[in-house]
Amino acid sequence: MKRALVAVCVVFVLASPLGVAAQTGQGSLRGYVRDAQGGALPGGRVTANSTELLRPVSVITNEEGYYRLINLPPGAYTLTGELTGFSKFTRENILLRAGATFAVDIELSLAT
Repeated sequence: MKRALVAVCVVFVLASPLGVAAQTGQGSLRGYVRDAQGGALPGGRVTANSTELLRPVSVITNEEGYYRLINLPPGAYTLTGELTGFSKFTRENILLRAGATFAVDIELSLAT
């Protein structure tokens, strides 16, 4: 009986920090970058900027035009999308809350 109680206590103590570590206040932005006809735009650069960040965070879209910016602290963000031959996309004041994931799709039009 005493061994079982000790074993349960040990398991509880070791498992507790894992649960706490998984609960972060970070959020993420994700979405697709497409052209005006809805076609995927791979190789586009998506950048998130905020006063909460030390420097902007950027990713390159995959072959389906998908991007994902993870581990972003809560705050207001400006999101930009760029690809050679297309006009720059900017969306300001995206409010990211702790632990939230927001989908922001980007449509790029051809540059003139």
